[in-house]
Amino acid sequence: MKRKLIRALSLFMGLMLLSQSVLASGDPNIDGGGGGMGTGTNTNVWTVRSDSGRAINQGDGLRVYLVNPSTGVPVSASIDITNSNVARTEMRNGRGKTKFEYKYVDSSLSNFDTEYQYIRVDNSQKLPRIVPSSASNNTARIDAIKDWFLTQNHADWIFGQLGTDIDEVRAGGYLIAIEPIAYFRHNGLHYAMTATEAALFDRTANGRLRNTMGPLTHRNLPLAIFLEDDEFVGSSYQINAWTGSRTANASNTNIIDLLGIGYIRYFPVPTDTDPGTADFAYPTDTWVVTSFRMCNIRRSGSSWVDASAITLNNPASARVTIGSTEYNISNIYIPSGGEQLIWVKWKTPSTPQTMTASASPSTGFLQNRQSTGINNRYVSSITANITIYSNDMESEPPDPTLDDTASSIGYSALDASRAKSGILGINRDSNSWHVWDCVLHVEYVNGEPRYSFRFHRIVYTAQIRTSYINMTPDIHCPTAYTRNYRTYMKSGYGVNLETETNIRITMLHEGTRATTTTTYTSPASTSFAAAPQYVFAQFREFNYGGYERQLELFNNRFVFKRNRFSTYNSRVHYTPWWVPDGTEYDIITRSDFAYTPTGKLAIFGISNAITIEGNIYDDWRIAPIR
Repeated sequence: MKRKLIRALSLFMGLMLLSQSVLASGDPNIDGGGGGMGTGTNTNVWTVRSDSGRAINQGDGLRVYLVNPSTGVPVSASIDITNSNVARTEMRNGRGKTKFEYKYVDSSLSNFDTEYQYIRVDNSQKLPRIVPSSASNNTARIDAIKDWFLTQNHADWIFGQLGTDIDEVRAGGYLIAIEPIAYFRHNGLHYAMTATEAALFDRTANGRLRNTMGPLTHRNLPLAIFLEDDEFVGSSYQINAWTGSRTANASNTNIIDLLGIGYIRYFPVPTDTDPGTADFAYPTDTWVVTSFRMCNIRRSGSSWVDASAITLNNPASARVTIGSTEYNISNIYIPSGGEQLIWVKWKTPSTPQTMTASASPSTGFLQNRQSTGINNRYVSSITANITIYSNDMESEPPDPTLDDTASSIGYSALDASRAKSGILGINRDSNSWHVWDCVLHVEYVNGEPRYSFRFHRIVYTAQIRTSYINMTPDIHCPTAYTRNYRTYMKSGYGVNLETETNIRITMLHEGTRATTTTTYTSPASTSFAAAPQYVFAQFREFNYGGYERQLELFNNRFVFKRNRFSTYNSRVHYTPWWVPDGTEYDIITRSDFAYTPTGKLAIFGISNAITIEGNIYDDWRIAPIR
């Protein structure tokens, strides 16, 4: 992360410790409302002066910064951006202080300054209307804000201003936080305020700001942007969606806690790429999803600019060729400057080999993963290498012997405990992506129909899950027993393992808000995702590392392969004879190779425990034959 990002992260790390007891493909968590403004007075009005002294009416902007995706803690400095050339002097402002800082660090307004630092947005990046001046068309205003942040050129620009880039944001999972700003005159003085600052100011002024500027500071500004879904759920800094009035003045408390804040989440690029020479790497005989990012932009001189919308009148298509098989994707709709993934689901060959995949859209460009600069950041067609490797990925544990000891194989109870805690915390069990829907919109003006196209995202979210992980003593363990719902066995015998996995796909149409959720267990079931196809087991005696068994699908469940060291050719793993009494012996599983258009998912899980009581020597003795 760039220096600016690191400095801010360090600033808030101490706070976290004290407080705890793509292209621009993404998911904006913002909604909005507002109403009419009235007329105001000369000293209390939604007007400020510009640098040149001219009046700027109904000026607005945004405070923008990056936050941790789990807690909302800022990880970058904030910037104020606006279309307006507002005065940089005698403009009272909070010097970039964020809602998080006001709520959890210092709620005072003592840092208000008359020198105002901001970034003016030029015409090529012009912001849409942020703070409404009337109650009409708030849906279109919010859609325009979402689209601005999810447009490639705008995303590149804003990340550059924050000292980072979209790849770093995606890699870190960071969210962009946005707070609306209004520029207004109160009691003859000029202010640049977020909704949070206005509410805090009103508290110190005993309600005088609400009395003079209430339609702006306590309605249209805080209701300009708020959450449509809860954010940072389960953390100490959870912010709930706003469910109150969208047209009435809000209280100072509600503004500080819930209003005047939104977040933009940028989906990661696919993660099934190989770090070597291949662009993609897949196991043999496996259902996979290969995707490319299609961008509705065009080249203008040395810059990339928004292209005309791809609508119902002129839908795009794309051709993807993998090996010798050609796939055609039709009915692609993308708004001006927008993007989406295009993908193909296919099954890899049964033998290791190298292949190529190529893609070319009928219009627009593809994001180039191998880009070396702005000139080849996007290309009209692309060819990628694919390496197909063996799907036998087992690292088989050695045959346990009676000469083994904990120290001889490197076992440490402390290391095993630490490894288990670390492994269970690194799941990548869900991701999201979207496609665009285009609909013809009709509205009547003076009785005459006016037609326009509206775009809505269809957002897919995939999550893999483990139904159960059940470990039992092998049938050839004669002294195992269960008491009070706990299972006991002697060490040195074998255990069996059985698990089931699935993938759950939720589809949300942002226009109709219709949602469907479907669960799939077969990797071949859908055209856009594959359920986990391989499961691996890791064992306590190896500190949950070093060796792992690859399970196989048997009667629609994943179980151990037949153990070549087993006298009975059983599907078992043998516990070491030396495991101490009282040990809660368990197994960690990794359900892996679940593919979606945005990459491969994997989830770790832990089996039930079996209590070790005695060892295999206790069941056998040597005696003379009579």
